[in-house]
Amino acid sequence: MEAKGHVKVYRYDLQMVCDSLRYNDLDSIARFYVDPVAWSDGRRQYSADSLFALVAGRSVDRVSLLNNAFIITQEDSLLFDQIKGTEVMAYFDTTGALKRFDALGGASAIFFLQEKEAIATVNKVETKMMSALFKDGDLDQVYYFDSPKNDAYPIPQLKNEDRSLKGFNWQIDIQPKGKEDITDLTVRPSERAVYESRPRAQFRQTNIFFPGYMNDVYRSLEDARRRREERRRQQEELKALEEAAAADTLSAAVDSLAVPLDSLAALADSLSVPADSLAAVSDSLHAATDSLSAGGDSLAVDEPVLDEKALKKAEWERKKAERDAAREAKWARLDSLDAAKAAAKLAKKEARKKAKIEKQLKRIEAQNERDRKKLKKYVEMYRRRKAREDARAAAKAAKAAAAAAAAEAEVPPEAPADDSGTPGSETPDETTLKTIDDGKDSRQVPPLREGGHPEQRGLTDSTLDQQTAEPPETSLQRTE
Repeated sequence: MEAKGHVKVYRYDLQMVCDSLRYNDLDSIARFYVDPVAWSDGRRQYSADSLFALVAGRSVDRVSLLNNAFIITQEDSLLFDQIKGTEVMAYFDTTGALKRFDALGGASAIFFLQEKEAIATVNKVETKMMSALFKDGDLDQVYYFDSPKNDAYPIPQLKNEDRSLKGFNWQIDIQPKGKEDITDLTVRPSERAVYESRPRAQFRQTNIFFPGYMNDVYRSLEDARRRREERRRQQEELKALEEAAAADTLSAAVDSLAVPLDSLAALADSLSVPADSLAAVSDSLHAATDSLSAGGDSLAVDEPVLDEKALKKAEWERKKAERDAAREAKWARLDSLDAAKAAAKLAKKEARKKAKIEKQLKRIEAQNERDRKKLKKYVEMYRRRKAREDARAAAKAAKAAAAAAAAEAEVPPEAPADDSGTPGSETPDETTLKTIDDGKDSRQVPPLREGGHPEQRGLTDSTLDQQTAEPPETSLQRTE
C-alpha cells in the first residue's frame, strides 16, 4: 500500500499524520516519511524525520524513529516528559501501550517525578545511550550508559526556558480525534440478510477442478455467523446482568426507606400521638414508596447503555484474543511439525552414521584379513628361504670339512701307466689311429671330422677344405 500527500491514520489506540507512507505485507513494516508524528495512550507523542513501524498481527510491535527522534509524554497542561536522540527504538505491548524504549546516538531527557500525588522534582539527563522500562503506562526504570550527566532539583527552581529540550513541538492540535477526521463517509447498512436469503450457487465446474473449495468457503461463512450470534448473545447477557444489578440497588434503597407500621405505632404510643396522624404518616410513607418504585422503573427503563467505544474495545480485545489463540495453536502445530521433521532428520542422520561406521568396520575387517593372508605368505616364504640357506650352509660346511680332511692326509696323486710300462707315454688307441698306405707313404693319422682326411678325398692342401679347417677359436697348426 502506498499513500501520498497529507496522510492521516486513525485507530482508537494509535493515530498518525505524515506526508507519505508505504506498507508491504512481505516484511510487515509500515514506513512513514517527511515529518511523521504519532500519538498513543492519549498523552504520548512520537516524531522524527522518518518513522518505521513493525506490524505484528493487528497491532504495532515496535517503532523505529530515525534522525531527530523525539518522544513527549504529557504529565499535566504545562509539564512534559521528553526524550531526544539521534535514533530511538520504541517497543509496545499487545494493547498498544509503550513498554520500553532505547535512545541511541547521544540522548537527552527531562523527567518530572511525582511525589505524594504531586510533581515535585525535575531530572535532566545527558548520556550516550539510554534505556527505559514502563509499567502501566508510567515510567518505571531508567538505565544510562557511558558517563551520563544527571541533574535533579525541585520544580520551583526550574526556569521556563529549561522546561523543554531543543526541538520540542507538542502538536496535539493536528492529531486525528476520530474517524470523522479521516473521512466523512459512512458505512452503508449491511445487506447480508438479503444475500443470505437467496439460493446458493452450485459451482459445478469449481467442484470439478477444485473439489471441496466452496464447501470450505461456506463453512467459514457459517463459522463467522455463529461467532456473530455468540457475540450478540454475550452482549445481551451483559446488559441483562447490569439491568438486574441496577434493579437490585433500587430495591435495596426502597426497602431502606419503607418503615413498618408496627414500628410507627410503637413510636406513636411512646410519643402519645393520635392514631389519625399515624395513619396519615403511613399513607405518606406508602406514597413515597410507590413514587420510588415508579422512579426505579423509570430508571431501569432509562438506564444508559454501555459506552460504544468501550464495547468496541472489548470486542476488539476478544477478537485479538481469538487471533492470538489461533496463532498460538498454529505455532504449536508448526513447532510439532518442525520437531517431527527434526527428529526424522536426526534419525536419518544417525542411520547414515551407523551405516557409515558399519561400512568402515567391514572395510577394516577385510583389510585385516588381507594383512593376515599376506603375513602368512611372508612367513612361509621366510621358512623356505631359511631352509635353503641352511641346506647350502650344511653343504658348504661338508665340503669344507672334506677339503680339510684331504689337506691333512697330504697324499700325492699317482700317474697312470701305459701298455709299455713307461709312465707318461702316450700310445694312440687303435680306434683313433688310421694307417694310410698307398704304396708311397705309410703314416698314421688321427681321425678327422666328417668327410675324412683331405688326402683320402684327393686334396693335397688341407687349408682348401673348410670342413677340415681348425675352428676359429683354435690357433694351433699341425706340423709335418
